[in-house]
Amino acid sequence: AAKIYEYLYGLYDHYAYNITKIYNRFDLHLAIDLVSKSVLSFNFDNEFVHRGWMDAIIIGDTRCGKGYVAEKMMSYFDVGEVVSGENVSFAGLVGGLQQYNKHWVVTWGKVPMNDGGWVTIDEAAEINQQDWTRLSRIRSEGLAEITKIQTQITNARVRLLFLCNPINKTIANYSHGIQALPDVIRAPEDIARFDYALVVAHNEVAVTDINVHRENTVKKYHNQQIEHDLIMWIWSRKPNEVRFSKEAVELVYKTSVEISKQYSFSIPLIQGENIRVKLSKIAVAFAGRVYSNKEEGRYL
Repeated sequence: AAKIYEYLYGLYDHYAYNITKIYNRFDLHLAIDLVSKSVLSFNFDNEFVHRGWMDAIIIGDTRCGKGYVAEKMMSYFDVGEVVSGENVSFAGLVGGLQQYNKHWVVTWGKVPMNDGGWVTIDEAAEINQQDWTRLSRIRSEGLAEITKIQTQITNARVRLLFLCNPINKTIANYSHGIQALPDVIRAPEDIARFDYALVVAHNEVAVTDINVHRENTVKKYHNQQIEHDLIMWIWSRKPNEVRFSKEAVELVYKTSVEISKQYSFSIPLIQGENIRVKLSKIAVAFAGRVYSNKEEGRYL
C-alpha cells in the first residue's frame, strides 16, 4: 500500500505540473481518477456485483479546481463527457419524447448516450430534488427509463461524477464538511447510492503555495496514449476477468467492519449492509490504476 501511494503521489504531481495546474490536491486528483478506473461489473467472494461502475460526488468551495481538474483529466485520458447541471434539464441528462410528423420519438440524453463510459456533471447543486429521485434507476440499476405516451428503456451503465458547491456558501460554515451533502441532496436513499464523497475547502491549500512560480520539472510517468489504453483495458474487463485474492477479500471484510464502527449513519454514505461492495469497487479501481494483472493482461 505504501508503494502504491508513493507512486500515486508522484503521478498526481505529474498531473498537477503538466496537465491540471492545480497543486497540492492529491485527494481531488485521486477521487476523479478512481471513477475512471472502475469496471462495469465483477464478482466479489461469490457475490455478483452488477453495478461495478462508480458513482461519486465532490462537494466544495468554488475555485478549488473541482471542475477544472475533472475536465483536464478527462481530456488527457480522452474519455468521457462533461455536462453542466446548470444548463441541462432532466430530458437532457436522461431523455424525453419529441414529436416528428405526428409521431413521438424518444431522444436519449447525455447519460444513456455514454453507456459503458463516464459522465461528469458539473454544478450538480442545480439539479432539483425531484430529478435526483428520477435519476435513481440509472444510479442503482444502470437503466434509463422514459414513461410517457410510451415506455422506453435502455442501458445507462455510466460512471458518474457529480461536482457541486455547498448550498450554505462555503464549507467553513459547517461543523464538518460532509454536512454540506444533505443540503444539496436531501433524500437519504439518493446519498446512499454514492460510492464515496470528497469534500474540498479553499483554505486547505495555502495561498503562498498557489501563487508561486513552478518549473515543469516533474518527470512524466506515462504518455497520453498509455493512460487512454489503460482505461480501455479496464473498461473491457468482463466479470470473470476481475479476480480478488483471498487476502484482498479478507481485508475488504475487515475494513468494512472497522469503517462501519467509525462513521455515523446520519449521513448514509457508509452502511454496514453494503460497505463491502463499495470498498470492493474502490479496490478494483486501485488495482486497475496500477495495472495489477495476471496472464499478460487477461485478468485484473
